[in-house]
Amino acid sequence: IAMVSEKDDVVLNDELIKSFGISYDFVYGEADRKYDEKILKNVYKFRKGNLIGDLKDRNILLIDEGCETGLTALTCLKTLMRERVKSVTYATPLIATDVAAAIAPLVDEIYAVHKIANFIEVDFYYKNKIEPKPETVLSILEESPFYIPLQKQGDVRACSIQ
Repeated sequence: IAMVSEKDDVVLNDELIKSFGISYDFVYGEADRKYDEKILKNVYKFRKGNLIGDLKDRNILLIDEGCETGLTALTCLKTLMRERVKSVTYATPLIATDVAAAIAPLVDEIYAVHKIANFIEVDFYYKNKIEPKPETVLSILEESPFYIPLQKQGDVRACSIQ
Protein backbone atom coordinates (compact mmCIF):
# COMPACT_ATOMS: atom_id res chain seq x y z
CA ILE A 1 0.00 0.00 0.00
CA ALA A 2 2.84 2.41 0.85
CA MET A 3 6.54 2.55 1.64
CA VAL A 4 8.71 5.04 3.50
CA SER A 5 12.39 5.81 2.84
CA GLU A 6 15.26 6.66 5.14
CA LYS A 7 14.82 10.31 4.14
CA ASP A 8 11.13 10.00 5.18
CA ASP A 9 9.79 10.06 1.61
CA VAL A 10 6.55 8.13 1.22
CA VAL A 11 5.35 6.41 -1.96
CA LEU A 12 1.69 5.44 -2.04
CA ASN A 13 -0.33 2.99 -4.10
CA ASP A 14 -3.45 5.13 -4.42
CA GLU A 15 -5.48 2.40 -6.12
CA LEU A 16 -5.00 -0.01 -3.21
CA ILE A 17 -5.60 2.68 -0.59
CA LYS A 18 -8.90 3.66 -2.23
CA SER A 19 -10.03 0.09 -2.96
CA PHE A 20 -9.57 -0.91 0.69
CA GLY A 21 -11.10 2.33 1.98
CA ILE A 22 -8.03 3.21 4.05
CA SER A 23 -7.58 6.83 5.10
CA TYR A 24 -4.44 8.68 4.09
CA ASP A 25 -4.04 9.80 7.71
CA PHE A 26 -3.78 6.14 8.71
CA VAL A 27 -1.24 5.39 5.94
CA TYR A 28 0.97 8.35 6.87
CA GLY A 29 0.68 7.46 10.56
CA GLU A 30 1.84 3.92 9.79
CA ALA A 31 4.68 5.31 7.67
CA ASP A 32 5.84 7.42 10.63
CA ARG A 33 5.63 4.40 12.93
CA LYS A 34 7.59 2.17 10.52
CA TYR A 35 10.18 4.90 10.09
CA ASP A 36 10.71 5.14 13.84
CA GLU A 37 10.54 1.40 14.58
CA LYS A 38 12.34 -0.13 11.61
CA ILE A 39 14.33 2.36 9.55
CA LEU A 40 15.96 4.25 12.40
CA LYS A 41 16.70 0.94 14.16
CA ASN A 42 18.57 -0.28 11.07
CA VAL A 43 20.39 3.04 10.66
CA TYR A 44 21.73 2.65 14.20
CA LYS A 45 22.50 -1.03 13.71
CA PHE A 46 24.30 -0.80 10.38
CA ARG A 47 25.61 2.78 10.25
CA LYS A 48 26.01 3.68 13.92
CA GLY A 49 23.22 6.27 13.62
CA ASN A 50 24.64 8.09 10.60
CA LEU A 51 21.89 8.94 8.13
CA ILE A 52 22.58 8.95 4.39
CA GLY A 53 24.77 11.93 3.57
CA ASP A 54 24.59 14.45 0.75
CA LEU A 55 23.95 12.70 -2.56
CA LYS A 56 23.69 15.79 -4.77
CA ASP A 57 25.47 15.38 -8.12
CA ARG A 58 26.48 11.79 -7.33
CA ASN A 59 26.19 8.85 -9.73
CA ILE A 60 24.12 6.18 -8.02
CA LEU A 61 24.09 2.45 -8.68
CA LEU A 62 20.90 1.07 -7.13
CA ILE A 63 21.03 -2.72 -6.74
CA ASP A 64 18.07 -4.92 -5.81
CA GLU A 65 17.71 -8.71 -5.49
CA GLY A 66 14.53 -8.56 -7.55
CA CYS A 67 11.70 -6.19 -8.41
CA GLU A 68 8.10 -7.41 -8.49
CA THR A 69 5.90 -4.35 -7.86
CA GLY A 70 8.48 -1.59 -8.07
CA LEU A 71 7.40 0.02 -4.80
CA THR A 72 10.84 -0.30 -3.19
CA ALA A 73 12.58 0.96 -6.32
CA LEU A 74 10.15 3.89 -6.66
CA THR A 75 10.68 4.83 -3.01
CA CYS A 76 14.44 4.87 -3.51
CA LEU A 77 14.09 6.81 -6.76
CA LYS A 78 11.82 9.41 -5.15
CA THR A 79 14.47 10.06 -2.51
CA LEU A 80 17.29 10.14 -5.06
CA MET A 81 15.41 12.64 -7.24
CA ARG A 82 14.74 14.87 -4.25
CA GLU A 83 18.44 14.67 -3.40
CA ARG A 84 19.23 15.81 -6.97
CA VAL A 85 21.66 13.05 -7.84
CA LYS A 86 23.51 13.22 -11.16
CA SER A 87 22.44 9.81 -12.48
CA VAL A 88 20.81 6.57 -11.39
CA THR A 89 21.51 3.13 -12.78
CA TYR A 90 19.19 0.37 -11.56
CA ALA A 91 20.47 -3.22 -11.54
CA THR A 92 18.51 -6.34 -10.65
CA PRO A 93 18.57 -9.95 -11.74
CA LEU A 94 14.75 -10.13 -11.92
CA ILE A 95 12.14 -7.56 -12.81
CA ALA A 96 8.54 -7.66 -14.00
CA THR A 97 8.32 -6.32 -17.56
CA ASP A 98 5.57 -3.83 -16.71
CA VAL A 99 7.59 -2.53 -13.75
CA ALA A 100 10.70 -2.17 -15.94
CA ALA A 101 8.65 -0.09 -18.38
CA ALA A 102 7.33 2.10 -15.53
CA ILE A 103 10.76 2.64 -13.98
CA ALA A 104 12.67 3.17 -17.25
CA PRO A 105 11.79 6.89 -17.65
CA LEU A 106 13.00 7.56 -14.09
CA VAL A 107 16.50 6.09 -14.41
CA ASP A 108 19.42 6.47 -16.78
CA GLU A 109 19.89 2.72 -17.27
CA ILE A 110 18.23 -0.53 -16.19
CA TYR A 111 20.29 -3.69 -16.11
CA ALA A 112 18.24 -6.85 -15.65
CA VAL A 113 19.17 -10.46 -16.28
CA HIS A 114 15.51 -11.47 -16.68
CA LYS A 115 12.51 -9.28 -17.52
CA ILE A 116 9.53 -11.49 -16.72
CA ALA A 117 6.04 -10.96 -18.19
CA ASN A 118 4.02 -12.93 -15.64
CA PHE A 119 6.10 -12.22 -12.57
CA ILE A 120 5.12 -14.23 -9.49
CA GLU A 121 7.31 -13.02 -6.62
CA VAL A 122 11.06 -12.59 -6.13
CA ASP A 123 11.52 -15.64 -3.88
CA PHE A 124 9.89 -17.92 -6.47
CA TYR A 125 12.82 -17.45 -8.87
CA TYR A 126 15.60 -18.26 -6.40
CA LYS A 127 16.48 -21.91 -5.81
CA ASN A 128 18.53 -21.10 -2.69
CA LYS A 129 18.07 -17.49 -1.70
CA ILE A 130 20.75 -16.33 0.72
CA GLU A 131 19.52 -14.23 3.63
CA PRO A 132 22.64 -12.91 5.37
CA LYS A 133 22.48 -12.45 9.13
CA PRO A 134 22.90 -8.88 10.43
CA GLU A 135 26.21 -9.89 12.03
CA THR A 136 27.53 -11.00 8.62
CA VAL A 137 26.50 -7.72 7.01
CA LEU A 138 28.12 -5.73 9.83
CA SER A 139 31.32 -7.76 9.52
CA ILE A 140 31.52 -7.05 5.78
CA LEU A 141 30.80 -3.35 6.30
CA GLU A 142 33.38 -2.97 9.04
CA GLU A 143 36.06 -4.53 6.82
CA SER A 144 35.38 -1.98 4.07
CA PRO A 145 37.55 1.17 3.94
CA PHE A 146 34.44 3.01 2.70
CA TYR A 147 32.29 2.25 5.76
CA ILE A 148 31.54 5.82 6.84
CA PRO A 149 30.97 5.25 10.60
CA LEU A 150 34.58 4.03 10.97
CA GLN A 151 36.16 6.93 9.06
CA LYS A 152 37.59 9.90 10.90
CA GLN A 153 35.78 13.24 10.77
CA GLY A 154 36.73 15.06 7.56
CA ASP A 155 38.22 11.88 6.05
CA VAL A 156 35.12 10.60 4.25
CA ARG A 157 36.15 8.74 1.12
CA ALA A 158 33.94 7.72 -1.74
CA CYS A 159 34.20 4.49 -3.61
CA SER A 160 35.17 5.48 -7.14
CA ILE A 161 34.68 2.98 -9.92
CA GLN A 162 36.26 4.04 -13.19
